[in-house]
Amino acid sequence: MPAITLRSLRSDLALKLDQLEMRAAVLERDARAAMPVDLPPQPEPFGARAASMVADSVGTIARLARGACAWTLRTIESPRLAFALRVVRARFNEAALSAAIAGVLLLSLLIALVIAAPPE
Repeated sequence: MPAITLRSLRSDLALKLDQLEMRAAVLERDARAAMPVDLPPQPEPFGARAASMVADSVGTIARLARGACAWTLRTIESPRLAFALRVVRARFNEAALSAAIAGVLLLSLLIALVIAAPPE
């Protein structure tokens, strides 16, 4: 029986390693050759796409609704809006008062005209 030395063991392992690498390369080449390259990917089923679109839409609508509610609450509580509404109310009151005064003046003018020049 021959003596096993480290040098003979290394060369034996190196030879086996080379054979394994060669076999791995052949297997990889065969596997790549066996794979269909030109097939398009499978399309996602319509139900899954529809469910995904509905879920996205619902999420977007919910986010927009929350944002609109938050904006509305901030606007209602705004001191600037309260001031602007008070100013607008005052202007409407002034306009109504002016229209009432103009109506009274026109009515009195019409009554004076009818009294001064009665129709024949």
